[in-house]
Amino acid sequence: MIQGKQALVSLGADRYEVKEVPVIGAAKNTSYDAVTVRLAKGEVSGTGQWTMNGFHKVFGSYSMDRSEADKVREYLVGLIDMGSNKFFLDDYKIHNLHDHDKPVVIDYNFRLGDYYKEVGGEIYINLNFNKLNYNQVIDTGTRGTPYESEYQYTREDSYTLMIPEGYKVEYVPPNAEDTRHEFSFLSSMKFKATG
Repeated sequence: MIQGKQALVSLGADRYEVKEVPVIGAAKNTSYDAVTVRLAKGEVSGTGQWTMNGFHKVFGSYSMDRSEADKVREYLVGLIDMGSNKFFLDDYKIHNLHDHDKPVVIDYNFRLGDYYKEVGGEIYINLNFNKLNYNQVIDTGTRGTPYESEYQYTREDSYTLMIPEGYKVEYVPPNAEDTRHEFSFLSSMKFKATG
């Protein structure tokens, strides 16, 4: 991507001007994954809805539009993958793939085997399913150039855990937040009784 870099623009046969290529901000390049999770018999199952705008939509559409059905499934498994080789995408439906004015929306159902632990009548589960940058450490001692993302973007993941009957929430991890130059994250969890 050449966003934010200089480009030579022709203004005629012998005239040129150096211009900076505009940057499309993170607010326009968004992906949002809303997932509802259920626990039963050692397995996590759930439904999700992934919404993509901007460059997320553009690049994702390349993989979903011109591919055979098995390649589309393979792409979606890689996109949605919850950091486990026991992740299985049951089914999916793609909306607005060819509508340039609307975000691409992917509705899906999944299963994730052997993900939570049940010990002594208590359930332990890590709701940080997104493992996109897990173990991606940049060794600043050996890397001479900065890491650069292709484009600015915002990614939001929301997970709703349906508490199994007879259980109650005893611990919710503290919120975490950090903001650096051109990078930030916020992780927050809350418990809300639904009735």
